[in-house]
Amino acid sequence: YFYSNRVPNFCVGGKSFAEIGDKAMGGLLTWAPDDRWDGVFRVKKEIDALHSVGTMLVATHREDLENQLAVVQADGSEPGGLFYDVNLAYSNTEKMDFDAGGTAGGSIGWRNDYWTVKGVSDYYDKEYFPANGLLKDDRYGTKSLGASASYYRQLANGQGLFREISGNISLTGRNTMDGRTQNHGIWVDGSVELRQQIYMQLSYYDARYRPVGDERGEFSDTLNHDHYWATNLDFNTRSNSYGYGMYYADGILGGGDYQYITGYLWARPTRNT
Repeated sequence: YFYSNRVPNFCVGGKSFAEIGDKAMGGLLTWAPDDRWDGVFRVKKEIDALHSVGTMLVATHREDLENQLAVVQADGSEPGGLFYDVNLAYSNTEKMDFDAGGTAGGSIGWRNDYWTVKGVSDYYDKEYFPANGLLKDDRYGTKSLGASASYYRQLANGQGLFREISGNISLTGRNTMDGRTQNHGIWVDGSVELRQQIYMQLSYYDARYRPVGDERGEFSDTLNHDHYWATNLDFNTRSNSYGYGMYYADGILGGGDYQYITGYLWARPTRNT
């Protein structure tokens, strides 16, 4: 909802933070040349240790744009492992071709020591515009349902070959408002870290993806079938001195052939360098 890099170099600015009882507050206000003002203010209330609600206001005043964004958020978790959140936002825009719009999203899931399962849903109105926020161009004018499951476990010393084991699967179903497929895909990955300080990961992505069109909230008639696999290999994972590795991917992306390979090395010659 607020991405600070959207605010340009400014002449005067101020920010404040406060905690009063179960409430936390924060604010930022800046003034830049050409009489531009940008501001954000947020309040969060801790209902108890596991539940909270909050609200946020984001605004920008410019010669060519007036934009205000109001947000309401709530989240919680339960002792049995259930967790959930909901986010509602509404924006009003002046001096541009679009007017006012909203977004809504939420998730619900469950986790234990090793497993996490989660379902998510969101909706982005075509007219919704967070001028000082950060949002992918292919979200406008879409709605989605998704699900994911993940497993992560650290093994104690002496419990076999592996130090860590993890795996993830994520399903995405995103449509345009007129019912066309925008992104229907699956992502799967699995990784292990050996006690010899070697990390290995293998992943696969497959999706039908519709690129954005010429206008915001519009989409191309083209439906790409993106799919690629990738592998990651890291060595010396627990070292404080140096490590190295490589990443390789191969497949189809954006409607064309896709290959990517990189190698890397990091080192810490002394504690301070």
